[in-house]
Amino acid sequence: MTNLERAYEWDIKTRIADQNLNPAFVKPAPTDMNEGVVYEQHGIRVAAIKVNHGKKIDPSFGYRIDYDGRTVVLSGDTKYSPNFVKGAKGADLMIHSVASIAKKLLKKSKVMRAILTHHSEPEDTAKVFNAVKTRLAVYSHLVLYGGQKPKDILNRARKTYAGPLLVGHDLMTINVAADKVSVVKK
Repeated sequence: MTNLERAYEWDIKTRIADQNLNPAFVKPAPTDMNEGVVYEQHGIRVAAIKVNHGKKIDPSFGYRIDYDGRTVVLSGDTKYSPNFVKGAKGADLMIHSVASIAKKLLKKSKVMRAILTHHSEPEDTAKVFNAVKTRLAVYSHLVLYGGQKPKDILNRARKTYAGPLLVGHDLMTINVAADKVSVVKK
C-alpha cells in the first residue's frame, strides 16, 4: 500500500488541494482477511470464500453478499473449487470468471498453459452453476486467447448447463428482486 500511495502521490495531493478533501479519507487502511464474514452492517453481510487460484496465488477469495433475503456471489479468479460451491449455495446471482484458450495456442505456449491452470474453463463453471442452482449466472473477467469469443464459452458451458447464463459487459445492471433476477434494460 505504501508503494501504491507513492505511485498516486501527485494525484492524491492535487485532489486534496483542488477539492478541499480531508486527507484522512484517502489514507489506505488495509486489513488482512481470512475466510468468513468480512463485513456486516445495516443488514448487509459479506463473506469471503476461499477459492483455488493456484498454489502460487494463495490465498484467493470469492465473495458472498447477502442482503434482504437475496444473495449475490462473485467467484474471483478460480479453478473449480468444492469450497466455493459450498459457500455459493443458494445464490440468486452468480458472477463467475471464465477462461478459454485455443488448443493450438495451448500446445505452443507454456505461458498460456500456466494461465489456464488457475482459471475456470466453461465446463468448470457449468459444474458450479449446476451445483449451486443459481437463478442467473453471468460471466465476468473473460480470459480469452487464440481467437476465442464469448459465444465459444457459452457453447461449451451449454453442453452441461441449461440454466440462465449471460456474458457480462461493462456497466451491465442486474436487478435481484425477491421474485426474479433480471438485466435492467437501458
